[in-house]
Amino acid sequence: MLQRFKDLKESEQGFNLAEVVVVILIIAILVMMVSSEFTKRENKAFDNGATGALEKAERALIGCYDGKEQLLDFRKCSKPSNVTVVDVAKDGFTLEKHSKSGHVFTIVRYKTGKTVRICADPKEDAPIFCPKGWPK
Repeated sequence: MLQRFKDLKESEQGFNLAEVVVVILIIAILVMMVSSEFTKRENKAFDNGATGALEKAERALIGCYDGKEQLLDFRKCSKPSNVTVVDVAKDGFTLEKHSKSGHVFTIVRYKTGKTVRICADPKEDAPIFCPKGWPK
């Protein structure tokens, strides 16, 4: 019986330390790849939300006189609360929204109807996702 236990003990094989470390490293690399992709997609969603809020605020300010272009004075319009109104003048307005990703989106609208959209990153050297129609 004792010999049987000795034989069983000698025949048992497991993983050595190097094999365990390799498996842990592979899992760690996969987790890092997935988490960086998740962060990119999350930032893209934050940016889309910010640009959507800006565009909605822009439409609200434009529509405040229901198309009576000759009377259009943006100073008389109610200001949207979910974006920063940088400037409202008789001849146009400037709206700004900071995304949770750190990016800054700006719309400058002139009375003539010309709209300028600006997409910026305060860190400057960091890559930025700019939605369609939002130049860097």
